[in-house]
Amino acid sequence: DERFVGIDLNFLPEAHSASLFFDWGKDEIEALATHRTGGFVLGTSTEQNHSFEWTLELQRGKLPFGADPWYWDTYSALTWQAPIGFGAALVIDRSTNPSETDLAETFEVESDPARFISVNLTGRFGPYEAILFVGERRGGTACTSGTCYEVLAFRGLELRVLTRF
Repeated sequence: DERFVGIDLNFLPEAHSASLFFDWGKDEIEALATHRTGGFVLGTSTEQNHSFEWTLELQRGKLPFGADPWYWDTYSALTWQAPIGFGAALVIDRSTNPSETDLAETFEVESDPARFISVNLTGRFGPYEAILFVGERRGGTACTSGTCYEVLAFRGLELRVLTRF
């Protein structure tokens, strides 16, 4: 159950872009009784076709259980893309969701916000694409074009090399 409203601001100067969105509903797959999500994307490009973008998303969610079922998620990303196929991103993700803050291996209930910080580097070399991830990635369900899959939590260094033929 989800509703989405998005606005692209097309009256900005030529090298700038901005989008705003608001999303609300519930997600039984993620055990969310309700959520309200909003955010924006601001972008600009240079005369040399380098692009820069800042994304900020805030989510207020409610779990169907717990003494205080309400939590906040914050996601922010700064990205740079060069015209020759190289890019970099700094991603900061913060959550007060008990499923993220409470460590299963301890008896006490942790409530300090969980933080996931990463740097992502990409490069294209002919038919190959290399993606280097350094940091911590939050696990959970991810959906693209109506297809959902589970992303495993990860901390460390990851290198992916893709080719298309």
